[in-house]
Amino acid sequence: KFCFLIKIQYDEFGDGITSIIVLAIELLREMKNLLAQKIDPQTISTGWDKATSEACTILADFAKNNSSNLEQFKRDLINIARTTLCSKILQENKDRFSKLCVDAVLKLHNKNDLQDIQIIKCLGNNLNDSHIEHGFLLKEHNDINIPKRIENADVLIANILMNIDKKSVSDSSVSVNPIPEETKLESVEKKLMKDNVEKILQHNSQILDGNILSTFDTLNKVRLGKCNLIEDVIIGEDKFMKFSGVAQGEVYTIVLRGATQEILDKVERSIHNTLHVLFQTVKEPRICYGGGASEMLMATAVSQLAEKTLEKKEESLAIESFARALRQLPKIIADNANYDSTELITNLYAAHTSKKNNIWSRYKDLILVFLIFFFFSFIDIEKNIIADMDQLGLLESFHLKRQVIIRAGEAAKMVLHINNIIRAPSSPRQRDRRHH
Repeated sequence: KFCFLIKIQYDEFGDGITSIIVLAIELLREMKNLLAQKIDPQTISTGWDKATSEACTILADFAKNNSSNLEQFKRDLINIARTTLCSKILQENKDRFSKLCVDAVLKLHNKNDLQDIQIIKCLGNNLNDSHIEHGFLLKEHNDINIPKRIENADVLIANILMNIDKKSVSDSSVSVNPIPEETKLESVEKKLMKDNVEKILQHNSQILDGNILSTFDTLNKVRLGKCNLIEDVIIGEDKFMKFSGVAQGEVYTIVLRGATQEILDKVERSIHNTLHVLFQTVKEPRICYGGGASEMLMATAVSQLAEKTLEKKEESLAIESFARALRQLPKIIADNANYDSTELITNLYAAHTSKKNNIWSRYKDLILVFLIFFFFSFIDIEKNIIADMDQLGLLESFHLKRQVIIRAGEAAKMVLHINNIIRAPSSPRQRDRRHH
């Protein structure tokens, strides 16, 4: 089931998998300490459920939605793409590729999936030569006798060969000895191909989209596809057929260029992840701050909840353990960047404490102290200082962040609810008799 959670996260967002695993591991460390204190697993589970609910609630309260302002929303999407690409191979090219991904997603005009965005890889040049093509590219090229450009074309989509419908029969073979019989066999194959072409020419359906043909015997029942323009294009050393103005609407192809196949494969995965994050953000346009700021905000809210449930001591300890796990994420970010996490976290707490003292007189009527995190100070890894995530433009998808918290909690609870482990008996070790 844990692998199933990871697969769902990858299929839906393409990102956040590492965050789920790291947070789940921190929760498991906390679970070990709680179990050592003889706290019932069901109590731990209940406390974590309440902590998860509180964390998601405060995250939703502080999430921003700029979808009504298209220019601002596009800037938010670009910042989210830059944040997503920070941990990928495209770190040095994140500005260019973030704009490329945002342009591709916004061109979908609120479609339900990413099938209308194709990614192809072409060896040669460098990553900066990657671009978007308006249309669908197929790595094939027309025969020398076929026009290189066809307008208002009817397209027949078939997954069979034109020459002959081959039937698979086991343990069978054809033996032809005399030359006249071989010539006769070739003429039969040509006649079959000619018959198939005549069937295509007789079918003049005027429709918008097409069906996939599996046999030429049912050609009159198949809808033809419609395309405004088919032309041959050359990218690098590869030849493609470009389909523009297709019936399904606007389709786009992201053409990736690179020096080696390994680089292209890594770039493709990074672009795939970023496109999924942006696509989900367009569907759920709320955003939150990255760099660990949202985790610290949620941890503060969860700690406040733990203080309110002191009458249930064991449950309160479980809730506070969830907050401690969230607080570990900023430390892990700093450690992963090879900085002194202790010093950075100390400076971070000092910055938040200072802001708390400055604005507390203005918000003294509010109960929740964690409103001070509205300013979202956090760690700027590039400069090794405490900075404002709003000014840095370090944004993340609210929907992605919420699902990371929920699924990390579910993953940890799966381990918590394991009653026993059945170990297979180890097989007896055979004695080494080579030297006896």
